[in-house]
Amino acid sequence: GVGNSAGVTLGLEFVGMVVATSVAVVPGLDCPVAPEEVYVIGVPENDLKTLYVEANIYALASHLFWSLWGLIQAKMSPIDFDYLDYFFLRYKEYKRKKEKHISMALSYLSECRNE
Repeated sequence: GVGNSAGVTLGLEFVGMVVATSVAVVPGLDCPVAPEEVYVIGVPENDLKTLYVEANIYALASHLFWSLWGLIQAKMSPIDFDYLDYFFLRYKEYKRKKEKHISMALSYLSECRNE
């Protein structure tokens, strides 16, 4: 199922680290190996492209989901947090990466059909 896909895990985990570090909420990250490399150890070479495409599509979905969540929370939550800023942060990333990643996924699907 979707929950078992390595691409889902990579896309959702890595996008969280990127956003977290961009707003400086991850103090002293001490990791000798880049986080995305941890997931690809032992992945067969021919599966890496699939994993990469999946991860980027799920990262897009994550940005869109959390941007909408931030927008809703900005209106509804009593918690003192700049949810609107969080919305803009996530939505900006979604817009910045959308065209590239969707184009890559469509190209990949086209390649798969032609094999």
